[in-house]
Amino acid sequence: MSTSSESSTAKSAPAVGRWAEDTAAAFLESKGCRILSRNFRTRAGEIDLVAEEGETLVLVEVKYRSDEAFAPAEEAWTASKRKKVLKAGRWAAARWGRSRAVRFDLIVLVGPPDRAETRHYSNVIEGVDL
Repeated sequence: MSTSSESSTAKSAPAVGRWAEDTAAAFLESKGCRILSRNFRTRAGEIDLVAEEGETLVLVEVKYRSDEAFAPAEEAWTASKRKKVLKAGRWAAARWGRSRAVRFDLIVLVGPPDRAETRHYSNVIEGVDL
């Protein structure tokens, strides 16, 4: 049996995830990117944001932490996660054009939503031919 505080916390997790992705999308748009898709799901995995910057397809993983008391948010970007994103990236490249350059980015948001710090890491998976 769950208490009302447990259920409200569980319900807020998807809302926090949506907020983080919305914030990351707005950040990318402010840098000149155009968002093509959110939560692009494939059999291989999911890509949080698919964008384009000029002729480059940008595949973005978004990570959010309210604080980093336990560990830096970047530590969630594991080898296993990179492998899943890379596999899903092949599906995205097939959908949005194999002939274009593809870049994998990581956006990390840390802190309370009203003043979260945004960290953008470009080209976090290098040397990939999709």
